[in-house]
Amino acid sequence: MHGMAFKNKLFHTIYLTRQQTLCMIYWLLMLYSCPLNAIAESLPDTEAEKRIVSWEKMLHDKSGENELDILNKANAFFNKLTYIPDNPLQGEEDNWMTPYEFLSKGGGDCEDFAIAKFFTAIALGIPSEKLRITYVTVKNRNQAHMVLTYYRQPDAEPLVLDNLIHKILPASKRSDLVPVYSFGLEDVWLYKDTKRAKRHGNANSLSKWRALLKRFKTQHRLRNQR
Repeated sequence: MHGMAFKNKLFHTIYLTRQQTLCMIYWLLMLYSCPLNAIAESLPDTEAEKRIVSWEKMLHDKSGENELDILNKANAFFNKLTYIPDNPLQGEEDNWMTPYEFLSKGGGDCEDFAIAKFFTAIALGIPSEKLRITYVTVKNRNQAHMVLTYYRQPDAEPLVLDNLIHKILPASKRSDLVPVYSFGLEDVWLYKDTKRAKRHGNANSLSKWRALLKRFKTQHRLRNQR
């Protein structure tokens, strides 16, 4: 009989055990002290989980593809997500999301697309030194934008992976973009012109990038412990 609730048939009253009463008080206190939106955010999002699982399955499928195939796969996968530009005029911060955060949300700004493709291409076998997350300005709009660039060789013309134009194109076909700086896991490059870039310090000097790498490492470790 231990742990069971007792029902009084005469008064239709349910008597709880001491343990059940303490549990109920605990959860009432938790609900009282926790905002409803925080409770909602703690619940599992089925669609978000599906997106993450689909991405993880893709990362495990390394069936002898060449680097261009990998780039096309990463580009096509993430360009299905929704483009949600940050709006500083409305007080929105320019936050950089990890792939897990990006997939959980189901969309993000241009840098979130570029970052997710960067890590995906590396996980699928492309050396990190061939990839750069590149900050550019869009000529016609005078607008800041980020893309992923791929260098087959250090001095080769890069290919551009963009969330706004789904086809991967060489930089010479993207005359609408003016590169400003780029970075990878280790280095930062500044562009003297559209074709020449010079190393300019360590990527750890970028505080948003440093914080993102730390979060991504933790998220990846926790995910693998499940």
